Amino acid sequence: MMVKQIFKPRSTQRGAALAIGLVLLAVASMVTITSLNTGVMQERMAASQDNHARSFMAAEAGGARLVAWVNANGWPTTIPAPFTGVTRVVSTDPSITFRMTSSAWTASPLVVEVEGHARTPDGNTVLAQTRLRIELERTPGGGSTPPPTAAPRVNAPAAISCFGGPCGITAGAGRGADEGFGTVSGFNHPIPPLNCSGGGCRMQPQGADRTMPAVPAVFLTHSVGSSVGVQGGGNFNAFQGLNRAGTGVAIENDIDAARLPSNYPNNPDGTSTAPTWDSVFGAGTPPPQTSLESGRTTLTAIGGSNFEVGTLVVDGQDLTMQGNALFVGLIVIRNCGTLRMSGNPNVYGAVIVDARRANGTACPTNYDPFGGAGTPAVRYSLAALNRAANPPPPPGTGTGTGTGTGTGTGTGFSVLRWMEIIQ
Repeated sequence: MMVKQIFKPRSTQRGAALAIGLVLLAVASMVTITSLNTGVMQERMAASQDNHARSFMAAEAGGARLVAWVNANGWPTTIPAPFTGVTRVVSTDPSITFRMTSSAWTASPLVVEVEGHARTPDGNTVLAQTRLRIELERTPGGGSTPPPTAAPRVNAPAAISCFGGPCGITAGAGRGADEGFGTVSGFNHPIPPLNCSGGGCRMQPQGADRTMPAVPAVFLTHSVGSSVGVQGGGNFNAFQGLNRAGTGVAIENDIDAARLPSNYPNNPDGTSTAPTWDSVFGAGTPPPQTSLESGRTTLTAIGGSNFEVGTLVVDGQDLTMQGNALFVGLIVIRNCGTLRMSGNPNVYGAVIVDARRANGTACPTNYDPFGGAGTPAVRYSLAALNRAANPPPPPGTGTGTGTGTGTGTGTGFSVLRWMEIIQ
């Protein structure tokens, strides 16, 4: 009997499960890595969009502040102080800022580039930026005609000048001169922000070299009968400006602080080069008139933290400045009027006194047109005098912010262009 032996063939599927598992693991890994990469990319895109949005909002905020500034303060006569560097949108947040640049801040149209930044929380690194081009056109009377040719500024010979008779000039008794340029200063100062207050209105003179200021602190046509001093006899150097020889700085508290006609050289024909009323305002021209950017035609007091800009003629009356009041421009005192200051008020520009009555006779003996108490200051400012000589249209005559409402408190203007610069 034969026995048939049956043999099972050997399996040919050695390690198949392992291979399939490895393949599936590789596929799963690829899917996972792809998902992670997609998530990271989406997160980066979202962060980039957020940074761009923040930089765009910063640029928009800068443009809005520029429009608001011009509407409130009038057409710029120099680089506006709030926009001279990098500015935070929120004062406590360094991560959102903007910067403004313009080739000609006083031109019309005014072309300004606003660069908005999104930064790291510490403000040190810019993550994204947006650039806007903004063009504003000054429109006197609400029209589109450019403003007339600028009138020449008043050639004020000193921070405080007195023509036609003796004057008493008394500076405040506070310690304001500790800043190094006096409370009655002949140095050339920039215009402070109009919303400043008290000590915050005290602007450093322009230029680091103060050895040659623009004008003397005081100019007097009559030394006999005049006086220059400090309230209460204070001993700090309140009066600082060009000395009598015209070669340096005078730091005095008495009549030696003032420059006189005899301190000016003569012309070749023997006539004096000393300033006169006609040389300041122009021979044969009408007397100066009050012209204020607020639209007011008379003013007897400025108090609190209020301000005025322009030319103010005090004609036979008394003007008082108290608290943290600010005046930017030219104050002309005529017909034996007076200016009395107390507290922390500031005048940027110049004060000019005509020490005669309207009929040409001299004011009373010991006429004291200017007196200060506390820490008031009179700072010579070419920018302020230029602005007074070239006032913007009265409020309501322009287009405000370009909406046609005519309610702006500053100069009329319109927005010609507001666009993003694609980088």
